Amino acid sequence: MMGILAQALNEDGLPGSGAIGYALPYYAFNHEDGAKYYIKNEDANRGLHSAYLVETATHQLQWKTMDADDAAQDDAAAWYITFSPSNQYYQLRNAASGYYMTYSSGFKTANHSTPTSADNIHLMRGRVDVEGYRGYYFIHPESSANPPTLVANANGQTASTAWSINKSATTQRWLILSAAEAREFDNGNLELARTELAQLIAQIRTLAGTPHIETTDGADAGLAQQLSAIEQQAAACTKGSEVEQLTEQALAEAMNFLANVVASDANQPFDLTFMLTNPDFTNSSTEGWTTNQTPGYEAGCDEFYEKTFNFYQVLKNMPAGVYQLRAQAFQRAGETQAAYTKYAAGTEKITTSLYINNTSNPVKSIYDDRQPQLVYSEGGVSDIKLPDNTYVPCVMKAGAKYFSKGLYDSHVNADITTASSSLRVGIECTSSNSMYWSFFDNFRLYFFGGNKTVVGIDDVEDEQCSMLNGQWYDLSGRQIVKGKWANSKLPKGIYIVGGRKVIVR
Repeated sequence: MMGILAQALNEDGLPGSGAIGYALPYYAFNHEDGAKYYIKNEDANRGLHSAYLVETATHQLQWKTMDADDAAQDDAAAWYITFSPSNQYYQLRNAASGYYMTYSSGFKTANHSTPTSADNIHLMRGRVDVEGYRGYYFIHPESSANPPTLVANANGQTASTAWSINKSATTQRWLILSAAEAREFDNGNLELARTELAQLIAQIRTLAGTPHIETTDGADAGLAQQLSAIEQQAAACTKGSEVEQLTEQALAEAMNFLANVVASDANQPFDLTFMLTNPDFTNSSTEGWTTNQTPGYEAGCDEFYEKTFNFYQVLKNMPAGVYQLRAQAFQRAGETQAAYTKYAAGTEKITTSLYINNTSNPVKSIYDDRQPQLVYSEGGVSDIKLPDNTYVPCVMKAGAKYFSKGLYDSHVNADITTASSSLRVGIECTSSNSMYWSFFDNFRLYFFGGNKTVVGIDDVEDEQCSMLNGQWYDLSGRQIVKGKWANSKLPKGIYIVGGRKVIVR
């Protein structure tokens, strides 16, 4: 029995000992000799619904935008699969060139009359279905814990990378489909794509319902007209890839709309959170995010303990204007009591920050939202009591309980001045030490308006703002007398100063 369990674990990439090396190969994919197969990446951003793996004219591997019908007409996208019982490895040969998929300082194809050891591919099944199909790792056999595996990179490129067992490693897994399965997958994609487009258009219309002022006449009418046209075109589409192009067009129309409006209520900016992938970690700790470290994950929240890290995602083709990234986040900069002493003395240094591109702002200290009463006590673990008889969390479940009360809301504002910008949003710790703890969840992204808007003036006082040297006007054009609010806070709202809109929050 133990031998059977050991073999099963090895086949799943979980060798019981480092001396074993790597997982055992086995007959993982039930293939048919002489049949053509079509391969697509499991990741939605790497062609899951729109592309297939092809051999290029220079015998490189790329994922190319095409549907099942296109692939069936292009043998560069077709692959013959064989299996060697003697070593339990597979071989993949391109139908157009006859070249074998091979590994030589990376994955490519090579002209071999018979397959060599470099052409052996260890196929390992993934652990979850993707729209009714199971993906596979394409692994070059090596006696190591992290052998090279084929990965889909951006812009149609592929490469080799160290194998990862993580569910989030979707770019490393590939669906292998027969011609009939590829067509079936595409047909399913058509309805899925239509559903996703309808959801996006509904979100865009909700976005357009945010109280706002046009900075370019016709922005509202133009968006409404374009969305209606896109809906009509989607109804006539016969391919999922066609609908996906309309989805990209709808998103581009939304970004164009945002470039020509400004929120009229500083407390109701445009909510762009729907553009973030997995903003609240409901799906997993890292899906949709890029990170140089693996976070701890519990109670739907992420943490990094005694680590520096960079955790982010990138949004492309965003309009110029003022953005705000919010998240529930805190850092404890050391052992709880010692760090509190520094906090009370005003010498605590928070090294974890939220950021938008090059603009960053520290997250809250764990002591900022300490509570006068115990919040968490479970299984013999309770909040930590501080010298001032308040409490802070000490474990992830406790931190999640504090978050459920709306505590530790942190933010950063950024004025992006270049149109069609890439927006990198995330959280980063630049310095860490013993018992440093960063904990976060619930990211939200907001937009205040186009590139004539300035934000980030929180609780501004008249004499502290150099822009008050000019004349201030409200949105109705009424001049605000200079110095009227001297020595007191400006009322919240949007003002015109020197030809620019200023949001005071």
